[in-house]
Amino acid sequence: MISIEDEDKKQAEAAKQALKRAREIAIQEKADAKKQAQMERQELQKLRAEEKAKRSRDFQERKAANAASRQLLNENKKVHARKPRLARNRKGSDSVIEALEAYEDIGMENGVDEGGGPVDRLRRATRLPVRFRG
Repeated sequence: MISIEDEDKKQAEAAKQALKRAREIAIQEKADAKKQAQMERQELQKLRAEEKAKRSRDFQERKAANAASRQLLNENKKVHARKPRLARNRKGSDSVIEALEAYEDIGMENGVDEGGGPVDRLRRATRLPVRFRG
């Protein structure tokens, strides 16, 4: 016959086993939740790192584009600065002055032009563009 004590022992043992299984399940669930949270954190970190890398790439691209744009503007300015009116006229004016001097010489030989001729006017107006129409 089964005594009450044996029955109580069996129930106590079953309760003990159920409690042990419940603890193991709780520990396992806690470990799974911890792993899941860690995986989510890692995934968020990866996403943040990708976003940061993308922002950095975009910034570098904008920086490079701005630098290229600035360089083009500077080159454009340099091109225009290389051909200022005064410098261009000075270079060209040497041959114009020589031509005008020759013209004056011819005029003086013929008695046409005496002093204050085009060469003097040209020298007085060195900052103005020189245009010789013959």
